Amino acid sequence: MGNRDPGRKTWLDLADGAWVGREKSRREVLNEKGFIESVSVRANVRPDTVSAILSALIVETVHQLRTRGIVRWPGLGDFYLCRKKDQVFRTAKQGVQFIPEHYVLRFKPFYRLQRYFSRFSRILTGKSVVKLKDGES
Repeated sequence: MGNRDPGRKTWLDLADGAWVGREKSRREVLNEKGFIESVSVRANVRPDTVSAILSALIVETVHQLRTRGIVRWPGLGDFYLCRKKDQVFRTAKQGVQFIPEHYVLRFKPFYRLQRYFSRFSRILTGKSVVKLKDGES
């Protein structure tokens, strides 16, 4: 972190320590209306403008995924389709189950975002990385 301008806000300052991962209940997660209101306040634009931009972003993301199989959101990461092979497995009640080949949607955040949230989680939990000596596992 070093010497930084005290007036400059970091991601941690902007989050106000509000994110605690999966510990949030479903009622505390921001819904679509709340998200649009929050973005409109931060961007200083009307909520209907944000809603139109969000709709266009979703439509374009789906279009790019259908045509190219991958879409990159600048500053956030990549959404991509990953092919899952045929799967055969046994269950106690139904016997043999078969899942045909299909595609699943994956998200790979940019490294900088991953690194930030790994540091952020260490701050929230108070745990730090422990380095092991050679030969220990």
